[in-house]
Amino acid sequence: DDKAVIDLVEDGRIIEDLEYRMLKELKRLMHKSKKSGIAFLQTEGTLEMRPWRSLNDQTKDNMYGFRMLLDKDMGTVEGTSAQEPIADDIIVLIVTGMPELNDIQKFHIDQFLMRGGNIIFMLKAFDFQLAGADPGLARMGIATGGGFARIDKEKLEKLNRWLMYYGMSLNPEILLEPELGTPALDVERQYAVRVTNHAWGFYARDTDTITGRNPALKSLQQIIIPWYSGVDIRDAVQPEVKFETIVRSSEAVISRQSTGLTLKELRGLASSKEERAGRSIPLIVYGHGKFRSGFTQETIPEKIKNVKFLQGQAGNSQSSILLIGSPYLTSDILLQNDVNVTIYRINLAFLQNMIELFTGDTDLIEARSRIRRIDHMLEVGPVLEFIFKWFHILIFPFFLGLYGVRRLMKRNRKQGAAA
Repeated sequence: DDKAVIDLVEDGRIIEDLEYRMLKELKRLMHKSKKSGIAFLQTEGTLEMRPWRSLNDQTKDNMYGFRMLLDKDMGTVEGTSAQEPIADDIIVLIVTGMPELNDIQKFHIDQFLMRGGNIIFMLKAFDFQLAGADPGLARMGIATGGGFARIDKEKLEKLNRWLMYYGMSLNPEILLEPELGTPALDVERQYAVRVTNHAWGFYARDTDTITGRNPALKSLQQIIIPWYSGVDIRDAVQPEVKFETIVRSSEAVISRQSTGLTLKELRGLASSKEERAGRSIPLIVYGHGKFRSGFTQETIPEKIKNVKFLQGQAGNSQSSILLIGSPYLTSDILLQNDVNVTIYRINLAFLQNMIELFTGDTDLIEARSRIRRIDHMLEVGPVLEFIFKWFHILIFPFFLGLYGVRRLMKRNRKQGAAA
């Protein structure tokens, strides 16, 4: 007989999501199909799915953990290059990074959408390299990591020319949140405690940055978006599709064309006088309806001119597209410590909810969304930071030493009196 075992204690802690795990296992036992209907696009420019051999494989550009969790929770996940037509049993295609696509790949993805397929775009407008800190210099407060980000305008323009056929595009910008940065452990290991990272947006219902009535967000209270850009909607391009912004920035967000991304370089951003956007910028956009093809009979690639071509969605067929201005919501780099794992789990719940919404199976959405939240942490200003730093270095040890001397003198007096 099929059976499942649920551990009540994990990593030395009592689990917090027993209801979700029980429902998930019951569903797995009842659902006999081994296929998930999910596929990742794997081509030049997409994030990797490289198995871990060491901690060094858990990089920002690897999503092996995400794929393995989808395999475990939802069934076998496929990979496709889209050089051939996407299989009919694929329901959701996940496209990450900054994919460099030829016309044949674009056509096959287009026709997948016309057949009723759904796409999750987790895209980047800029790139950067992280480098671990030198331990000796880090102890002296000297930042040694990488993290300088620049926009690759040529690649981004090429990507946007394709996305615009479907009513969306990715903004050429690097966004920073002075007021809604995320408290996290530094992935470059320059700081040993939680520090506000302004390059990771902290969005929640109570700050009115999670908006709309999307069922996948019904009970989810937070989403954290690391290293991201804004997105744009061109709804006139697809008149039969309803577009909705489901996560947006604060009005105080800062937009840059290039920037350092180390925590040391971003410290003090909350008190800086740098110009704010003065408006909310869409960060995650959802479109649902009857899409029109981005191709015409004349623009079909020459090598596949004889294939069946759908100019639009026939009958009652409808599709969905989710566009996220970051590929890093479930990057492997978030799995390197317990604090950032909580961020990973919040984002994982959101993405799994969206996948289930696309597949029409919403049984677990509410239970999955009841997940531990993280507390927002205001950044300490430079004056208070200076005071706290020297309090711990000089003042606190001084009073501790003074207390010890007094105790020692008092004990010596008692011993002298007894003698």
